[in-house]
Amino acid sequence: EVGFTSAAGSTSANKVQCLAGSYCPLKTGAGLDRPCPAGRYSNTRGLTQSSDCTACDAGSYCLEGATTLSGTCAAGFYCPSSSFLANTNPCPAGKWSGSTSLTAVGECSSATPGNYVPVIGSSSQTPCPAGTYQSSSSATECNTCPAGHKCVAGTHTPAECGIGKYSDSGANVCLDCPKGNYCGKTATTFADLGLGGIENDGLLAGICFAGVLCPSGMTRTPVRATEAC
Repeated sequence: EVGFTSAAGSTSANKVQCLAGSYCPLKTGAGLDRPCPAGRYSNTRGLTQSSDCTACDAGSYCLEGATTLSGTCAAGFYCPSSSFLANTNPCPAGKWSGSTSLTAVGECSSATPGNYVPVIGSSSQTPCPAGTYQSSSSATECNTCPAGHKCVAGTHTPAECGIGKYSDSGANVCLDCPKGNYCGKTATTFADLGLGGIENDGLLAGICFAGVLCPSGMTRTPVRATEAC
């Protein structure tokens, strides 16, 4: 009889109702209850077919033969209905989740500006390393800090060095304008320091021209008439 098991030669008086977590189609022998498939469970007895087993709740997972929910979805993953493992469906790169029991990919959190998530299935976002930045959300990598700026760890907008200082690309600190140069730009680059300095040529940063003194940290174009050596 469907929903029951029985040994060979048994009568209706000693048939056994199919166990919870299983189902028993017609002519199921004793001890041969068929387990509910992974992704389903059952806490009742006497089921007759696999579809009688209940689909696992979204946000949880169910192992084969489960009589109840086997556990919650892992952090960094999501579990739609009928999931059979805690970590089958990862949040995509650029997104993450520190919470368990997510039911859909849309519940994964986007990496915020200044952070990135390079791999799938992440349970946290990572601050951009010093010398890099990221102004977008859902990023999978960070950008190199531009010359003339500085980027500390977790930067979302590079900061200009300001006059009297300079930097090369990938910097996390700005340096004082070296002796013999002037740094009158708000974002003086290392390349600017190699430009020939000629009085009144309009450059705001470069090599101090001959006959003029440029001490460390010079913030403006020198004037030959008043700042001659």
